[in-house]
Amino acid sequence: MRNVLLVLLISLLGMSCQNTKQIPGTESSPVSVSDENPYYWQYNGKTVLLLGGTWQDNLFNHPAGLAEHLDLLKSAGGNYVRNTMSHRNEGNVFAFKREEDGRFNLNQFNEEYWQRLKNFLDLCYERDIIVQIEIWDPWDHYEDHQSYGGWSHHPFNPANNVNYTAEESGLPTKIDYAPRGEPTEHPFFRTVPALANNKTILENQCSFVDKLLAITLEHPNVLYCVNNESGEQIEWSDYWADYVNKTAEKIGVKANITEMRRNEDVRAQDHHRVYNHPDRYTYLE
Repeated sequence: MRNVLLVLLISLLGMSCQNTKQIPGTESSPVSVSDENPYYWQYNGKTVLLLGGTWQDNLFNHPAGLAEHLDLLKSAGGNYVRNTMSHRNEGNVFAFKREEDGRFNLNQFNEEYWQRLKNFLDLCYERDIIVQIEIWDPWDHYEDHQSYGGWSHHPFNPANNVNYTAEESGLPTKIDYAPRGEPTEHPFFRTVPALANNKTILENQCSFVDKLLAITLEHPNVLYCVNNESGEQIEWSDYWADYVNKTAEKIGVKANITEMRRNEDVRAQDHHRVYNHPDRYTYLE
């Protein structure tokens, strides 16, 4: 996990974005792989190199001083930020509403969370800053860290919501280990049909992603990444990459999505699963 970031995004050789549809309500064509050089991106008709550095990796959930922070990035020549959909810090809000007893209701969203995301994307759009949205942040699903990070705080934890019990969901109430570079036994990351096919939890996961995409696909300055540093089984990542691509296709938009593997060996097989499927993963993280 990184609080300070310097990233160079390198597109897969030979990939090109065929869609240049203008997003409704905007004046920009979506960020896409450069037509001139597939090692770069293009935005607003120009070939660009994406560079950025930020003080938090879940910027949307830190609205205080956010505009000034983005202005500083812009003044230094930055044009890119990564954003995890995380709620780990003091002052962050969660994606779902709480009932009177303090438990979350996964059938009702907390609109403050989503408004923060929209405001963040709007601020970045106004400054021609590209945002990489990282859908799942494993650091919120394992052992506790920082103020609200970790499974004991998470809305999907059966102990924290009104929607299901541990027995009904197959999810544990306690996780006392950190994310790893290889698959763990955490069932939250095995819900997809190719793995455990846990329809109870997958339905709620899809609802969260649907809400996310309803906002982000309206913005032309967004890239996607399935996970923030994951060692879980690649079938989990494949499912969500396909889900994002298909959802975008339904509205005539081309999504660009990748997967961030935790394995430090870039020759490992899980990395090759990303490298070898440019039809699914259109760039490298």
